[in-house]
Amino acid sequence: QGHPQLLFAMKFAGNAYLLYLAWTLCFSHQLASGNTLKPFTITQSVMFQMVNPKAWMMLVAATSTYAIGREDFILRMSWMSLGFALPSALSLFSWAWMGEKLRHWLIVGNRLRLFNICMGISLACTAIWMFQQ
Repeated sequence: QGHPQLLFAMKFAGNAYLLYLAWTLCFSHQLASGNTLKPFTITQSVMFQMVNPKAWMMLVAATSTYAIGREDFILRMSWMSLGFALPSALSLFSWAWMGEKLRHWLIVGNRLRLFNICMGISLACTAIWMFQQ
């Protein structure tokens, strides 16, 4: 069903990228300066999602599984869009709030290094598990 070669290529590329992110996270030693960072504009955020491999992996998997080849393609895509948008917005706001609170805790001692190693290992394990599915 669908294009298994394309699905494998997306799965491979996406998981390779996640492993790269895990590696760089494990060796990250400092927090970014809050004063030098500017938030993305709405246009920049939309453009970032166009090159976000995680978003493309999710899109290909969900569309090929639940929508392609179905009579009610538009209806299914509408429900999937809503089903992804609402939890994504909640997740975005939760992560932003937690990140702001966590920043104060991470600046003490060796906490940032340990946190980054734990997050990097967790991300690598997730990528390996996803590739095996």
